[in-house]
Amino acid sequence: TTTTTTTDAASDNGQQQQTQQNNSIAPTTLEALRALRDASPRLASRLKPAPPTSNNGLLGDDFFFPGMMSSSPTPKPEPIYQDNDPRYWKKIVTFDLDGHITTLSLGANRLKNIPMSQFLYKHALTMDLANTDLTVAQMIEIINGTTKLKHLHLGGNALGDDGVTQIVDQCKETILQLQSFDLRYNDIGVVGSALLADLLTIPASWTTLYLEGNKLQSEGAACLVEKGNLRELFLGQNQIGPEGAQGLAKNLGQVLKKLYLEGNQIGPVGAQAFIAALEEQKETSSLEKLYVDNNGIGKDFSVKLGEALNCATTVGGGSFFQE
Repeated sequence: TTTTTTTDAASDNGQQQQTQQNNSIAPTTLEALRALRDASPRLASRLKPAPPTSNNGLLGDDFFFPGMMSSSPTPKPEPIYQDNDPRYWKKIVTFDLDGHITTLSLGANRLKNIPMSQFLYKHALTMDLANTDLTVAQMIEIINGTTKLKHLHLGGNALGDDGVTQIVDQCKETILQLQSFDLRYNDIGVVGSALLADLLTIPASWTTLYLEGNKLQSEGAACLVEKGNLRELFLGQNQIGPEGAQGLAKNLGQVLKKLYLEGNQIGPVGAQAFIAALEEQKETSSLEKLYVDNNGIGKDFSVKLGEALNCATTVGGGSFFQE
């Protein structure tokens, strides 16, 4: 089952804080948002205020036993805003002080047949198109229509190596301006991984890369840490195994700070490779956190990894934690 994480636009940090200061939406942006909402019943439903939640359980608000304490007051319903108020759109977008969209959160929606005006994404800093039905050609058009994009979420779109290749080839300038790139659960293999690794050799490339739930295996994983400026690399559930762990351990470099390897069955052999590498690179490695839950490592190697890292190592769902 493909799973991706999508969040309301207003839950992001950074530039989204400006939303609270802005009291108007640019006319062209408002027109684009209305067209998007009117074409998508699912989005229209999402934008409606949530009904108040009862505190009285399955038997209803008015049911009580003789002698039972009176029911607690019903929570106040969410405020109702007009659609020219930025707060009306807070579940899918945030705005800058000029009323332009800076965060666009459309993950888990059917978008292929819905009008997507450039005014929806032109000024976006963060864009979530994860788990949609957009074609690769549509994604390319949208990405190339941005001018300030820093965080791009494309997880769960079944891109495969071919789709990733098309996007990177045709959107290279924009892709290289990103700070984080989310490609989790996209059936990406060794070919796609090698293409991404080549981009990482370019100094301007992103610093955070999400690739959980793909098919990188040992070869595809190792090439991602050999060069580049990655600070955080997410490689959970990629069939990496002991051999892949050995390749990763040899090439930790002096930049990577966090490495996520959950569910890759690296086993004691892989754990020992990291222990040896961390001890050997003690003076040069920048790695601060290594996450290896569900890898068949065991308690002894968990403790040794924590000691070698001398920081935070999470193993087996966080059962053993070393600071």
